[in-house]
Amino acid sequence: MSETPSPQTHDSRETTPGRWRLAWLLLAVPGLVQIWRLAVAVWGRVGYGYDLEWMEGGVLVQALRITGGDPIYQAPSIDYIPFLYPPGYSAVVAALSWPFGLGHPLGRAVSVAALLGAFGVIYVLGQTEAAHGSRRGSPQGFDVAAAVAATLGIGFVITGYPFTEAWYDIARPDSLLCALLLAGTFGLRHHALTHPEDTERWWQPRVAGFAALLGLAFFVKQTAVLFVVAAGLGLLIFNWRAFFVYTASSGVVGLGGTALGTWWTDGYLWRYIFVYHQRHETSSKRFWNAFDTLWAEFPALCLAAGLAVALGIVGRITGQSRAGRRAADGLIYWGWLAAVGAFAGATGMATQWAVSNTFMPFIFFGGAAVAAVGSGLGTWAGSLGAGRRTRTAVRVVVLSALGIVLWQVDWAPQKWVPSQDRSKAGDALVERIASYEGPVFTPYFPWYNHLAGKRAWVHRMGITDTTSLQPYRCDKRAKQKRLICPTVPEDERDVAGLRTSLREVTFDAVMLRPFDPLRRHLDGYRYADELGPERFPTPTTGYKLRRVGIWEPERPKKLPENARMLFDFEDSRLEDWQLEGSAWGRGPVTSALRGPGQQPVGGYFGDRFMNSFHGGDASTGVATSPRFTIDGATLHLRIGGGTLDDDVEAVLVGPEGRTLRRAAGARSEMMRPVEWNVSELKGTEVRLELRDRSSKGWGHLLVDSVWLEGR
Repeated sequence: MSETPSPQTHDSRETTPGRWRLAWLLLAVPGLVQIWRLAVAVWGRVGYGYDLEWMEGGVLVQALRITGGDPIYQAPSIDYIPFLYPPGYSAVVAALSWPFGLGHPLGRAVSVAALLGAFGVIYVLGQTEAAHGSRRGSPQGFDVAAAVAATLGIGFVITGYPFTEAWYDIARPDSLLCALLLAGTFGLRHHALTHPEDTERWWQPRVAGFAALLGLAFFVKQTAVLFVVAAGLGLLIFNWRAFFVYTASSGVVGLGGTALGTWWTDGYLWRYIFVYHQRHETSSKRFWNAFDTLWAEFPALCLAAGLAVALGIVGRITGQSRAGRRAADGLIYWGWLAAVGAFAGATGMATQWAVSNTFMPFIFFGGAAVAAVGSGLGTWAGSLGAGRRTRTAVRVVVLSALGIVLWQVDWAPQKWVPSQDRSKAGDALVERIASYEGPVFTPYFPWYNHLAGKRAWVHRMGITDTTSLQPYRCDKRAKQKRLICPTVPEDERDVAGLRTSLREVTFDAVMLRPFDPLRRHLDGYRYADELGPERFPTPTTGYKLRRVGIWEPERPKKLPENARMLFDFEDSRLEDWQLEGSAWGRGPVTSALRGPGQQPVGGYFGDRFMNSFHGGDASTGVATSPRFTIDGATLHLRIGGGTLDDDVEAVLVGPEGRTLRRAAGARSEMMRPVEWNVSELKGTEVRLELRDRSSKGWGHLLVDSVWLEGR
């Protein structure tokens, strides 16, 4: 028997008089402010030509391989290693590169378009959830309160932008994932769950389409599988007939596509997107701490999700109308998906090297839950017998509370916009890469090689993913019981050609983080330069790569014809030098002093140099050279370590102990060239004193290659 709606819930969509619309608009102001902030940040970043996040370039390299017809899932090698993600996002970027050109702006434009799509789903979600108060359960006109709720929901999503370190608009797959998940789950909610009477047939093409959309989301990022299962459970409870079509369609797209890709790549697709994940470290502590993080950072979203489920259950049990029960279902549905997002985020954080972008599904579905609560509460209250004024009051109170919380979230969009100096530093770096005649190995930013017209090699994250695979995936108890413990073959934990290429000095330059473990394979290279933030386009999002060292093949110092070497420090013992104190040890050294924990030293020639770091910065001492006569116009030396203010210095001492010249480092272990004009000192007998009189930080000196020019 059909159920007749009560007069109170015949149409609970609020038709707002014009004089009240300004009041509703004021409630939306906190959300509009957040939208404006995001727009400022995105506008300032989307066209930036260098990495906003250190893996962006690797994603573009994968898209480049797709456009060139090269395999993207293969055995790990120095040529290429894919990230541990499915290929969906890179495939989209590659497909769009033909009309638009492949680069950072295109990759970010895809994420921005996905972001706008996700916001559009949240807005339409608000209108449709409010529409369930009508007799037909379909949109009839414009609900201004629902628009306010959706605006606030979008605003809360945007508050995750600074939390994730501005991950929404970069060339990574996360925003596209969230857009596909929201679109697929919204379609199921609006069609299969809201109108089950329209889906009584066994074949339901709309359900199949939305299921396929969620299946495609898996090929953007594996996290989608949790939402595929969660949406399926919702269908099983509310519309079991649609469940079978949904399962078949999502299975054909997801499982079938994975099986086909695995066969096509000789098993490597499955290895990278699943097996290798299982071989990395996980932490139950990080899993549980993730929930504390969500509560601390997003209490409003957590409360909105919990409130949606609780109120939905109450409305489902006690609701007096069909419309009210539909609204209650929506509250349960979106609150449930937000909870799944929290679980997905915690699962992601439990894995090795996870960062805050793993919480994006929770943030986006939390925003959807806010929109659903603000939009559906009127119908929900009406189903419990509340009158029109009461329903309006409930919505105003809830939206006001959400607006107050959202108003308090303040962040500066300019923080995430790269400066003009970073663009100039990127230009200079690409120019330097191009200046080398031969190949250059830049694993932290391989796309810069492409910009410089050179071959792009493997990304450093791919090397880390491969070399960090654990040989066993069993706990100690399982090993003791001699249960099956699958192993990872040794060749899968090795990057083919990497060590060989480095040891055989294949590259004209190698650019790595100064402490990168790959340094141990650079025996034929010399640490030639170091690029700090002022000379390197530091990423603003995610892992902060702040310094890059440059190693070049060892080359002896060639002096001009009119020059002579005074002290090259190539002998382990200093002939005729006087050493006081312990800072200089017994003489020249071949590398940084590992015992005291010195940073890598570079910028010297030959094999040895002078280093007053023996015993660390606390040690002191003076090294005095034998006397020599000035017979040139310019005295050259290379110097590093602390500054003059740190009470360390190289001093040219003349007759009667007079200080003729002095110099020090720049608080860097990279030695820089120093030139002293000594033309007026010709014929003068002098000596060189290397003074370390400091016991504080940077209280050490580095010196190498002292020579005279212009004889």
